[in-house]
Amino acid sequence: AVLRDPIDLDRCVDIAIQIADGLVAAHAAGIIHRDLKPANVMIEPAAWPKDGVRPRVRILDFGLAKVVHGEHMTTGLTEHDMIFGTPEYMSPEQARGDDLDARCDIYAAGVMLYEMLIGRVPISGDNYTPLMSRVMMSEYTPPRQLRPEIPEQLEQLIVHAMASDPAHRPGSADEFERALLGFCRPTFRDNTIERISAQQMGGFSPAFTPPPMSRSGLGPPALGTAQTV
Repeated sequence: AVLRDPIDLDRCVDIAIQIADGLVAAHAAGIIHRDLKPANVMIEPAAWPKDGVRPRVRILDFGLAKVVHGEHMTTGLTEHDMIFGTPEYMSPEQARGDDLDARCDIYAAGVMLYEMLIGRVPISGDNYTPLMSRVMMSEYTPPRQLRPEIPEQLEQLIVHAMASDPAHRPGSADEFERALLGFCRPTFRDNTIERISAQQMGGFSPAFTPPPMSRSGLGPPALGTAQTV
């Protein structure tokens, strides 16, 4: 998805819920995306909604993903002294080259929610070093200062997801998704609660398709045509 302008609250929240839902499934499979951003999210169909059906949001491009096997992590990339990701969506620990867990994806999801609501990323810049310094210091304008109609609790959730310390973020994508449910329309909320219950009974999430494995590690899934948001 390519974002050009702020989008309405209902749509923002529903997209964020489906992204979180995809992360729940990916993390449950032991996969950390590490490069979550709008370019790696596909929305289908084009209408919103179409014939009463919610557009489906899919997370794509697991080329930088890290797979957890027990206490060990594997990737198709050589990682020694290297930093991977897209700076505007990169968590502070990722920018430092620290060991990562699923909370780096929650940080990126928070950045994307901010971007959908405001129409731009919270922290940007042409120079990597000062940009990362601002990321680590959480130096950005609170979303309600730019769009006052955003609910205060939704702003708090974004700030929570984008905390510089991973320990201060939602503990899981499931926790993040459940927090988002309080802000979506009743029909969407009921459908999501029903789907979460099905997952807990052994169902699956349609927002996530495990990437195919290759000899070199993870390869990206087949790409569709991304909708311009």
